[in-house]
Amino acid sequence: MTDYYTQVCFAIEVTDDEALLIKEVQKICDAFADGFATADDEAACYAGSSAALRELFPANDPEQPFENLRAMFSDPSWPHLSARFAVSERDGAPGKIVEVTGETVDPWEIAGLLRLLAPSATPFSFGYAHTASRDRYDAYGGGYIEVRRDKLVDMVERHENTDDRHRVIAMIDSEHGLLFWNNRDGFGSLEAASVFTEREAANFDLPIAAHNPEWLALPPRHAFFKELP
Repeated sequence: MTDYYTQVCFAIEVTDDEALLIKEVQKICDAFADGFATADDEAACYAGSSAALRELFPANDPEQPFENLRAMFSDPSWPHLSARFAVSERDGAPGKIVEVTGETVDPWEIAGLLRLLAPSATPFSFGYAHTASRDRYDAYGGGYIEVRRDKLVDMVERHENTDDRHRVIAMIDSEHGLLFWNNRDGFGSLEAASVFTEREAANFDLPIAAHNPEWLALPPRHAFFKELP
């Protein structure tokens, strides 16, 4: 028998108010796990929550007041924190330290929560590891996530600057194969293609063409060679 894990272990600096909000979400998730006896009990719990939490997760449906918080989890019917959050004081400095650890974690779920609960910490990145209790082929892996105020970014490397990653606009043509957009001449070779950072790509409208152009990320430099010391 083999046990499989997705593990995280990192820490971020947050404000005092954000630390309180994180603790509050922990308590509410504990209440989710225990189960509310009636719908009125859940409504009362929501009514007794902080103004900050109600502003962040408004009750659009009075019969399901925690609907927006539940939607942050992969299983809204049983929302639970897959990682542990430990809040501690900072040495002689304002704010708090939040340590995030866990062995069976949904890293994207945790990243999405922290993006909303701790915006002052953004941007920050953390790694996650897929491991196994016994040697199994292809059982090991992982990755890195950058948490920004506006989105989550799947990173190739921990300290990769996603604004340096070039993106191009490509489309498949039945006669010429894969074509790439350039701002001066339209579609042509990759050599002449216009390249964009992710930030530029987010603000650039795809050109109108018959074959549905799409964004394509060019491989990072380390995909071609490894720099030796």
